[in-house]
Amino acid sequence: MPDIVSLNPVEPTPEDLSRLLKLGRGPAGGGPSSVIERRLERLAKALLRASVALRDDRPSGVAEAACDAARLARGLGLRRAFRVAQATAALAGSPDRTALAANVARLVRLGDQAVTCIWEEADHSSGA
Repeated sequence: MPDIVSLNPVEPTPEDLSRLLKLGRGPAGGGPSSVIERRLERLAKALLRASVALRDDRPSGVAEAACDAARLARGLGLRRAFRVAQATAALAGSPDRTALAANVARLVRLGDQAVTCIWEEADHSSGA
């Protein structure tokens, strides 16, 4: 039986994640603030909407969700996610569905990294 290889691409974003952690610290240096958690939740929902719209072949839905993700990423200091979201929104109007799918996947990956970073910080701060 052949070996199965699993690739998990990770894009290094240390500056963005460091900025997010500084922004996200709650009172008294605790875990992430509820404001940051709500913004990240809205970002995650925007990314889900982009993925679903892509799957359903609704480019206008991808563009709308990517614009929402760009706005949220910018507010969170996630510069790379912001730029990728802008590119994704622009690609939604092009006939290149492969490039659009690749950019949606990259945007989702960057969003996942940000959410995971904050969750790990929250777990660490709570002693879990």
